[in-house]
Amino acid sequence: MLPDIDSLALFVQAAEQRSLTKAAESCNIGVAGASRRIMLLEARLKTTLFDRTPRGMKLTPAGKELHMRAKTILAQVNEMQLLMKGFGADSQRALRVLVSSSAILGSFPTDLAAFCHANTDVELTVEERRGADIVRALMECEADLGIIVDGTPAEGLETFAYERDRLAVLAPARHAVAAMAELSFEGLLDHRLISLENGSSIMRVISEQASMAGRTVQPTVQVRGFEGLCRLVQEGLGVGVLPLTVAKRVGNRPGLVMRPLPESWAELGILVAVRPERRRNATLSTLLEFLSGARLNARAPGDRRVHLVPCS
Repeated sequence: MLPDIDSLALFVQAAEQRSLTKAAESCNIGVAGASRRIMLLEARLKTTLFDRTPRGMKLTPAGKELHMRAKTILAQVNEMQLLMKGFGADSQRALRVLVSSSAILGSFPTDLAAFCHANTDVELTVEERRGADIVRALMECEADLGIIVDGTPAEGLETFAYERDRLAVLAPARHAVAAMAELSFEGLLDHRLISLENGSSIMRVISEQASMAGRTVQPTVQVRGFEGLCRLVQEGLGVGVLPLTVAKRVGNRPGLVMRPLPESWAELGILVAVRPERRRNATLSTLLEFLSGARLNARAPGDRRVHLVPCS
C-alpha cells in the first residue's frame, strides 16, 4: 500500500521541525495520532525514518531520501490542486492578469476594456508587476495570464507576440540629445541618464546593449515608474529611455522632445505569457482569442499590433 498524502505531509513537518509535537500542531492532529501515523508510515515502507533522541527527531539515511522525494510529491500535489481549482464552477469565469509597466501604458488597457464589455460575466483582477515577478507568479499558478516585454526570461511558459513598440529617448527640447543630427544609443551614454530601477525590463535591455558596446549604464537617478521618469526629465535632470507608446502617453509635455532610437535592437516586443496547461481554461482561451484580434474591430492604419503567434 502506498503512503497517503497526509502522512507524507506530517513526515515532512516532523523532519523539518525535528519535533513530533510541533509537527502534530502544524497538521492539526493530536500527538498520539501523529505518532501512530509515523509508525504506520515506517511499517509500510519497512524502514526506520527517524532516530528519536533527547534533542529531537533526527532523520535516518532512509528518512533523508524520503524527505527529499516527499517534498517534491507534495509540491506536485499542491500544484495539481491549484490547477483543478481553476476548473471549478466558481473560478472558471475569474482570471488574474499581471501586466508590465511597458504594457499597462500601451494598447492592452483598451483591449482589456473591450473584452470586459463583451464578456460582462468574467471577473478580472489586473495588477501591474515587474516582468520577473509576472513570470514567477505564472509559474507558481498565482496568475492566469501575463503581459511581459520580449527578452524577459520565461522558461516553462508559452508566449505569444502581441504588440510591437520601439524604445525612444525623452529629452528637454534644449538638451544636446534633442539637437543630435544622428541619434545613437552609444552617444546617449555620454549624457546624464534617468532610468527605471534595476530589474526592470527596460533597464535590463539598455544595460545589456551598453555592455555589448563596452560601456556601462550609470543612471543619475533611478525611479520606479514612467511618470516619475518623465517628471525628472522635464525638470532638466537628464534624459530618459522608455517605450515610444509610453512616451506619447505620459511624456507629451511642454518643453520635451521624444526621438525613437534607430538601432534594430530598440524594437520592443510585448508578449502574452501563459502556462501551457492553463489554456484549457475556456475563459482564458476566450481572452487569448480576443487579444489576437479575432473578436476585435479592424485596427486603424499604422497599428503595428499582430495576431498572437507562438514565439519560438
